[in-house]
Amino acid sequence: MRRPDIDSGQLRDEMRELVRRAAEPARAGESVKAAISRSARFLGLTYGRCKRYWYGEIEVPPAHEVDSARSRIEARSAPKPPIVLPAVSTDAGARPRLPIHVVYDENGRVWGARSYEFRDLLGATATADFDMAEFAVRNLGWIEVRHEIGRVHVRFAPRMVQAKALDSLYDLLTCLPTLAVVLHVRRGQVWEKEQRPSGLDAAERIAALVAELDAFGTQRFVALRQPLSVLFRDKQSNLIDMLYKTRDLQQSDDLSAMIRYAESDPTNSTSIAQSIDAGRVGTRTGWGIGHLARALRLYNDEDRRNIIGSDLRNGVDREYASWCYLGYERAEAAGEPVVEDVRALVLRRNAPPLESTYRRILIPFKGLGGKLFIFCAVDVKQQQAA
Repeated sequence: MRRPDIDSGQLRDEMRELVRRAAEPARAGESVKAAISRSARFLGLTYGRCKRYWYGEIEVPPAHEVDSARSRIEARSAPKPPIVLPAVSTDAGARPRLPIHVVYDENGRVWGARSYEFRDLLGATATADFDMAEFAVRNLGWIEVRHEIGRVHVRFAPRMVQAKALDSLYDLLTCLPTLAVVLHVRRGQVWEKEQRPSGLDAAERIAALVAELDAFGTQRFVALRQPLSVLFRDKQSNLIDMLYKTRDLQQSDDLSAMIRYAESDPTNSTSIAQSIDAGRVGTRTGWGIGHLARALRLYNDEDRRNIIGSDLRNGVDREYASWCYLGYERAEAAGEPVVEDVRALVLRRNAPPLESTYRRILIPFKGLGGKLFIFCAVDVKQQQAA
């Protein structure tokens, strides 16, 4: 029986979120149909039912299906127990027993790099001819470990690597006091190779490579608040024009007029969001996307269509989307335009991660009926595939 204190709309939205999370991580080149199929297999649902949940077509999800989906997602995200390897013998000539060829995912779990399970996890077909382990390292921040006689090869990308994958790797390296480790490090568009004499030395080197990126370590998103006056000093920026041109729109609740304005922006740099209210104005539960700027190349056309009308936090890169959500919350709390300089490394579907540097202005305002809106415009300084 459905709990009476939970609104059916909340359950519908939660179930929609759960089936999308079940399809993660996004796979290269796949369609929405493939993602729904994977989600259905993971949750134990039929494809048709999972598709209806995906698009929010089931108004009142049964409690047992919601509870089952929650449990499966939580179990997948639960902390992994430490990896326990056999003790390394100190006898002359003895070699530690190691996994032959594995990949550590974002939760620190280990997958056979040539296993059917790993292939299915990435949504690859049986005839796929690309290097799946390299794809996972470059695009998902996973770590590949390959053992051969006398040494271990570790392949990772410092700008992308996931914290729990690193934890599992460090557990492994501490068991290799004397075995040489060859590091394959992704820097820009190339792989660089260096050899370390032991597992402990390799662990120290990896930690240094990750930390030396910048003062923020592995943090993928950074926003530095700037005074509004910086817009007037930058004569080439489109943001000051946007600040002036949106003033007339701030006197109404006409979202369609705001969208028309954004669509007419020749720089394609304007996004619009409105508050998602729970039953009555002023009880915000999210920020719904009315229009999404194209200046930042974060979404393909299909992803763009899917997120319009949806909560901001439903973006392909959930961490980046949640981080942007917090920025919107800061702007709303400030009650005035907020200017920030942003550096972000964002995961994309069907494309390499995008490294972007841009300035953004967030303009919050309240419509005549009390509805909250936020204009967001960006001035892109640089963006390139990582």
